[in-house]
Parts: sequence; structure tokens; C-alpha cells
Amino acid sequence: MMENLIRKFEENTNLKSYSSSIGFEGFFYRKGKHSLSKVDNAINFFQKFWRSTIDDTLILGSTLKIDSPLESLINDCNYKTSDIVDYINPLINKKIIKIGGMLVNGDTLNSGDENEAGANFLYQEVKFESANLIKKVLFVIMALGGVYGHLFILFEKSNLIVYPHDDIGFGAISITKNNRVVESFFDQVNKEIFLLERK
Repeated sequence: MMENLIRKFEENTNLKSYSSSIGFEGFFYRKGKHSLSKVDNAINFFQKFWRSTIDDTLILGSTLKIDSPLESLINDCNYKTSDIVDYINPLINKKIIKIGGMLVNGDTLNSGDENEAGANFLYQEVKFESANLIKKVLFVIMALGGVYGHLFILFEKSNLIVYPHDDIGFGAISITKNNRVVESFFDQVNKEIFLLERK
């Protein structure tokens, strides 16, 4: 099942333009200025949505990387040392973020085929009891920055692909037509904080 979902993801997703992907449904993003409260709201939205689905396990597809030494995050991206310890290091250890195209421990990427954008994805399953790991990578993307690449979250049973972005929000790509889960996803967006754009 996991292999079938990954195949559909690689066939349907356009990394050069997410909105051009087969099954693209729309996205939402912050109103007004960037703030940590909006980041927290977006992450809490994701957690609530996940609990509302029948998926107890998600598949993360990641090409996230840091091109420079970790110390540069402090100098160039205003990271605190505690940010690296609390967020970046755990994600490197779990192989969700890599440094400069190689995993830190020297392992090669165990991904599927290269897709149209030539990006090698590392796939791994994450169960709900490990949801804190997803919260960390979402916080890095939406609040801290300094990482490059793609992150997609695959809901196998719901036939849904979700991606976070740095304008604080998420987009959605459906693997099947007339997917009711998509409506549930966008219905749960707080319209007072976020702007919603559907296809």
C-alpha cells in the first residue's frame, strides 16, 4: 500500500508548480504579517485535522536540506542555539533534514525514483504518537526557515497529499476525484486568520 501511494504521489505531483499537480485542490495562507501565533494556529490545525481522519499513520516525503554548516543558521537566519538543539538536530537524526545532499551519518538516500524535478525523496512512516516530530518540521518551515527542498505529507487511507509552506499554511492535492476529505480539510481552516484559495 505504501509503495502504491508513493507511486501515485510521484506521478501526480508537479514539483515545479504544486498548483499544476494533478488533483490540486487549493491552499491557505496567513492574513497580514508573519507571527508565531499564526504558526501555532496552523500547526494546531494540522494536528486537529489528522485526528479527524482515519489515518493513524502518515508518510513523510522529504528532500529538505541545509546547504551550509549548522552554525550559519545562527549567523544568517537568526537561529538560537536552542533552536538547533530542539528542532534541527532531531530532524537530522530522523533523516527528515539532510545537509548538502548527504545524510549526516553518511547513509545514502533510500528513496523512490527521481520525479520530473529530479528530486530524490526520502520516505518514512510517522505514527500519531510521534506527531511531535511533524510539529518540529512544520515549525522549521513556517517559523525558523533556513532549509530548502520539498516536504509532503501523505494520508494513505484518505487519498490526500498535504504540503506546508513558509507563508504559514498548507496546500492539498487529492489522489482521487470527489474526495470528501478535501472538503473537511478546508472547512476546518480558520477564515479569520487565514486566506483560502481553491482551484
